[in-house]
Amino acid sequence: HVRHLTADDPRFDLRTAQVAAHLFAQTLLDPRDELGALIVEDFLVEGPDGRYLFSPSYSPENNPGNNPSQSCINATMDVAAAKELLRNLVLVASGGGNYLLNVGPTDKGSFPPESLERLAYLGRWMKKNSAAIYGSSYTSLPVQAWGRATRKGDKVFLHVFEWPSEGKLQVAGFPSGALKASLLSGEALSFLATKDGLEISVPQKAPDVDVSVLVVDIDPSKGQGSTP
Repeated sequence: HVRHLTADDPRFDLRTAQVAAHLFAQTLLDPRDELGALIVEDFLVEGPDGRYLFSPSYSPENNPGNNPSQSCINATMDVAAAKELLRNLVLVASGGGNYLLNVGPTDKGSFPPESLERLAYLGRWMKKNSAAIYGSSYTSLPVQAWGRATRKGDKVFLHVFEWPSEGKLQVAGFPSGALKASLLSGEALSFLATKDGLEISVPQKAPDVDVSVLVVDIDPSKGQGSTP
């Protein structure tokens, strides 16, 4: 399925043009067709201002029973921004799902440099933060305004997309049983249990420009029902 947008269409967006240019280059689309840009519909969404924007597709067929823990996001490596890919990785991991990255060769038999750059970008982040992803699963915490959370054993990993400017990270719905809080790099952080959850004092500057990771050690003796 494709959607037709001409270059003078007010809904035409720069990202849309970049996707079209890539597809033309891969000979997947014929730019002569009605002199318009043909965009794969699965990757085109209408933004709040009515303009069409590129977005990785969400696959409901891989989400039986509409269960978030079985979610699957598909992303095309050479047109999705590295930051977007990275945050999608966290979103999927926090739902206990699967992440499919489409890395395909060109007609020359080589991988596009954009794909290699994005793989390297993800690899650099994973080298520092893989403990928060590998072997982890979802938590019972509600969705947080600043990011997402994963859990592995007696550790809850807080993946912060939006670093708090006031130096306090509010973790809504975090139950009692927190023993220790720290950056994933090891720096200890002070914290306070509140009536709404957990308040963690964090450095003024985010450790990572895209996704910073904090760790909260919990007391497993509190039981599954009272821990994230």
